[in-house]
Amino acid sequence: MIKSIFLNYKSRQATKPKEHGTYEKAQSIGVLYNADEFDLNIINNLIDDISKDQKSVTSLGFTSAKPDPNNPDELIFSKKDISATGTFKRDNVAKFIQQDFDFLISLDTSANINYKFVLTSSKANCKVGFEAEEYENLLLMTMNLSGNKSESVQHLLTYLKKV
Repeated sequence: MIKSIFLNYKSRQATKPKEHGTYEKAQSIGVLYNADEFDLNIINNLIDDISKDQKSVTSLGFTSAKPDPNNPDELIFSKKDISATGTFKRDNVAKFIQQDFDFLISLDTSANINYKFVLTSSKANCKVGFEAEEYENLLLMTMNLSGNKSESVQHLLTYLKKV
C-alpha cells in the first residue's frame, strides 16, 4: 500500500518527454515489456526486426513471478526488485533506465505500478507503446492492442519506422 502511494507520486514527478528524432536516425532502442502479457517469441522477433535495421537494442522484462536469483544479469525484474522508496535492487534495472534510448518501446497494458515506475524513470527520448489509460501522459505514440499481439507489435514497429 505505502509502496504504491510512493511509486505513484514519484511517477507523476517524472520528467516530461523530450524532443525526439526519426527512427531512421535512431541508434539505440529499448524494449520494455511485460513477460506475463507478451510471449518471449514476440519479443525476440521484435528485437530481430529492429537489429536488421542496424539499431542497438536492449530489452528488459517485467514478471509477476520471482526472477532467477542465480542469474543476476538476466534482463527481467519483478516487484521485489524495487524498494518501497523507489530504489532499484538489481543493477540491470538501474542500468536500463539510465540509458538514453532514442526510442523506448513499451509492451504492457496491465497498468502495473512497478512496470509504470520503470517506464517513467527511463531516460529515453521518446516512449511509444499500446494505448492504456495509465500511460496516456507517458507515451508520445500509442496504438490499440488487437487480439493478435504479434501482429499488433509488428504494426507498432511499422508505424514507428514512419516517424
